[in-house]
Amino acid sequence: MRHLELCGVPVGPVLHDRGNDHLYFLTPPGTARAWQREHTHALGSGSWVVLAPPGWTGDLLHWLTDPADGPAHTAPDHLAQALTVVTAQPHSDASTSALRTPPQWGFWCECWTENLTEQGPPALVASFDAYSAPQADRWVSVALRTISPALDSDASTQAWEWMYDGRIDTRRALLRAESCTVSLTHADTRITWTIRPVLFLPLAHRQGGELPGCAYEFKPPSAE
Repeated sequence: MRHLELCGVPVGPVLHDRGNDHLYFLTPPGTARAWQREHTHALGSGSWVVLAPPGWTGDLLHWLTDPADGPAHTAPDHLAQALTVVTAQPHSDASTSALRTPPQWGFWCECWTENLTEQGPPALVASFDAYSAPQADRWVSVALRTISPALDSDASTQAWEWMYDGRIDTRRALLRAESCTVSLTHADTRITWTIRPVLFLPLAHRQGGELPGCAYEFKPPSAE
């Protein structure tokens, strides 16, 4: 927040993405200048964040400090409505305003691997934003077809069973806006694909405005 204040950016209510440990600052339209730092994002006109749909029970965005109208926006549907109002306001720059698009429902897809012989968290190896149920389950199908020749017999059987039978059930669940998981085990590795419905909110184009001078004073941390 201190860095945003140094740049002269008015900071509104702060959103906390607990799952990814990110902070989102709502700012008046035209003030964010598409400026952001690692784990910190200023939401101005045209920005976007991924929101879970109503009924989602996983990680959610929460107000770090409740806005004046109360914590009701913590509910995904109310939060989506509130952010839509903030991010859809006209920008003073005509080129940026032309880039605005309405929020769109879709699916956030991820592929995780986990070593079953070692203690440690699963590793995210791929992610994909799909805008329809067929596009989402096709992403999993293409991945399974690609890796199936390298799988052991049990894992290969699991893969083809899903492609012939399980994919139909997955498609039906996605059309009902339900989250889905596809998993198989190859040797000591578990591979899991997750698909969950989300609302994609549009945000300001990175090149839509000139960055404040102080943005160039912050250098990425050294690897040493």
